[in-house]
Amino acid sequence: MNKVNEMFGLYTNSDEFPNLREALVNQTCPYMNGAQCYKTRKSDPDTAIGTCSLCFNNVDQPILICPEPLTQDGRVFNDCLSFISSSIAGSDLYLVPEVTTSVGRIDYVLAAVRDGSPVDFVAIELQTLDTTGSIWNSRQELLLEHGYNVDEGAARSSGASLNWRMTAKTILAQLLQKSQLFASMNRNLVLICQTPLFDYMQANFNFEGVREADSRDVLHFHMYDYVSKPFGMQLKLSSMRSASLDVVESIMGQRQDNNQALQEINATISSRLKPEYLFSPVRRP
Repeated sequence: MNKVNEMFGLYTNSDEFPNLREALVNQTCPYMNGAQCYKTRKSDPDTAIGTCSLCFNNVDQPILICPEPLTQDGRVFNDCLSFISSSIAGSDLYLVPEVTTSVGRIDYVLAAVRDGSPVDFVAIELQTLDTTGSIWNSRQELLLEHGYNVDEGAARSSGASLNWRMTAKTILAQLLQKSQLFASMNRNLVLICQTPLFDYMQANFNFEGVREADSRDVLHFHMYDYVSKPFGMQLKLSSMRSASLDVVESIMGQRQDNNQALQEINATISSRLKPEYLFSPVRRP
């Protein structure tokens, strides 16, 4: 099993290793209609890294490190149509990328539009895993192992690993602000991610109130598995969950039961009771 599972959209773990020479020259992304891959080296901005997904022994599926494969075939957007279904009749549908809001940019907005004005929309965020270490080194190791002429120093150096915690903390903080915004508009926000990332967030944050998808909730999680096929990789919808605004706020600790908050601060005080902190009131005559 190659650690680099895809390069420039070509599946490297198929029975027959693909010819990467043309892809390395053209540096185009099939998920972006043949546009140039924008994942370039900081030290060499003319050279695209071109790595889409990675394999790890402790994860049960290849992990996407680039969001573009999530857009393949429009599958994830079709799965969001139900949020605007009551407004589709008589409307034109638009999928608008990179929409700026007061709390940051939204990856996509799927909107029902009549007479040039949106009558309904759903906001869509795509999230893949951030990495630590060097993706470039992992890429060069793959090429070296399959007979390509590359710098052996990079190929033999430490490669990429996954930064689960930073990815989860960053996206959850963003989802909190964006959920508050869209709740005030009575609109939905959908996070598209892989199942392993959702499982990590559920295990390490307060997801107690996250439930089976309910259309009344502001935030929805659509989880996908990234599965291997003989011809390449394919997204498969795994499950859908949702959370009310109260639950979203509790995930990041912005809403706490008063008794729980009291218990937590009492525990903190108890752990800090050092002799030098003893306080003796000044007695007045």
